[in-house]
Amino acid sequence: MGALWSEDYERVFGKPTKWTLFPEEGEAYEAFRQTIIDSPHYVYDKNRLPFTGVKVYGYDLYLLKLTIDQKKAEGKKLFYIKDETPGLAKVLAFGYFNKNSQLFYLLANSLIRKTDFQQKMKKDSSLYWPVYRLQAKSEIRKCDVDAKDEQGRAMQLELFQPEGYRVIEDVDCSASLAAAYVLGQEADFTKWKGMDGKSLAETYPFYGGSYSELIEIKTTWSKLRSRKELATPTIEQKVQNSHLLFDKIITPLIKHKEKEKITILAPKRVKLSEIHCQLIDDRQGEKYCAKGCYNAKEKSIMVFAGAVLSTDVSSALRYSLADYQRRTFIKEHCSTKKSRYTLKEDYCFDLLDTAALYVMGQIVEGLSVWMTKEGKSLEEIIDEEIY
Repeated sequence: MGALWSEDYERVFGKPTKWTLFPEEGEAYEAFRQTIIDSPHYVYDKNRLPFTGVKVYGYDLYLLKLTIDQKKAEGKKLFYIKDETPGLAKVLAFGYFNKNSQLFYLLANSLIRKTDFQQKMKKDSSLYWPVYRLQAKSEIRKCDVDAKDEQGRAMQLELFQPEGYRVIEDVDCSASLAAAYVLGQEADFTKWKGMDGKSLAETYPFYGGSYSELIEIKTTWSKLRSRKELATPTIEQKVQNSHLLFDKIITPLIKHKEKEKITILAPKRVKLSEIHCQLIDDRQGEKYCAKGCYNAKEKSIMVFAGAVLSTDVSSALRYSLADYQRRTFIKEHCSTKKSRYTLKEDYCFDLLDTAALYVMGQIVEGLSVWMTKEGKSLEEIIDEEIY
């Protein structure tokens, strides 16, 4: 077979055409070429890298920025807390105030600092549920790459999580509790700064009126500071308070060790007392009704399921931190059918005062309002010297 000449190729495949973005007349090409010629010349510093001065943010800050932009688009006035104390996890949290509900919201994707202080906050019965909900809405960030050994995983966590933890949803709470939670230390609503430089009190009358959340939260922190941690009991105390240990172990030991001098403390007979009591509205309409069992030693009260909590609150309580905590408790533990707040299951309160406040919707002294069936208050029948 001889060589295939170009004439033969064109006869079989046709005359080849050149591919171009511009038509053959070239007007469009000439216009584009002239645009390039007329464009200004750019001069760059050969001693600098192309991306010098460009800062790349982590994924967490990217998510936070998206949330901030969304809330701004919705017309929310945002406030923030930023803390970069050396040696501690960085904090960058945002929040906003809802004038209708009178509640402060901690913004999703806020970066918070976890410390032992959050756990200490939960030891106060009035703070337990708000802190529990805040913890439920935050999580530790997960690494993209799995390490085979513990040391490798720890190193990845340290590199990947410099800021701490992240809130995964908007959480309604008081501004003071939100500030303390994100910083992991005592704080109040004055820590929040507006994007325009104004404080919460300067922006909303709620934080600067006759009622001050500042006074209430300072009282809370004072109570937490004065709270004593339970010390680990000594062996003598364990023996003293355990009849089983004394009767089943110590006594036989004495019989077998008669020759040895062993000093044993006799068990202290502590009288435990549980007093059934009730809290019933004697006014017409019976807005609240609760029954429970008071532990005089622990000074706590178990309120039984079926208790009806008042739907009204006193003016002194309304919009306070305690009012918010009460509403949170009702949302978590009560049925709200037929416009009644009914406790769904037994619940133990650390303080009589708190139980009475939640049931009555008023700030009262628990010992004076909880009554026995005989009509006597707990204050009348409790002998403080016995317990």
